[in-house]
Amino acid sequence: MSRGATLRQPVCRCRPSGGRYAVGRCGFPALTCSRAGDFLAGGAAEAMCRILDRGVTFTAVFGANGLTTLGAVRALRERLGAEQAARIEIVSFDDLDWFEFASPPISAVRNDASSIGRLGVRGLVDLIAGRAAPGQRIPTTFADRALPDIR
Repeated sequence: MSRGATLRQPVCRCRPSGGRYAVGRCGFPALTCSRAGDFLAGGAAEAMCRILDRGVTFTAVFGANGLTTLGAVRALRERLGAEQAARIEIVSFDDLDWFEFASPPISAVRNDASSIGRLGVRGLVDLIAGRAAPGQRIPTTFADRALPDIR
């Protein structure tokens, strides 16, 4: 049985902080609420429900990966209904094929997974060989699928 990631892992700390940074750089209002999950759909759904239970008003949700995005969308639809949930813009880190077919379509930060895997293996080989494995940055792009009437 696989388990989700934890906040002790660098990727789990970097994605939310990267999202906050990008939001600020684009001139959008600061993120007002966030909840840590376990990088799995169930944990994200629970985190989304905790936010909804607080009565927080929001216009967008950022999922840290495809599974958390699925969990957040599922919770929004179950709690708010499909029509009201569709008024909330969804952005995910990691782009999945089904995102363009969601209602509304889900925007996403795209990354090159093969480069991430290749660099990760290279770093592991370096560490095993006793060499330093410096951190690497992988370029990303943004698939903006937001509908004009949501903005």
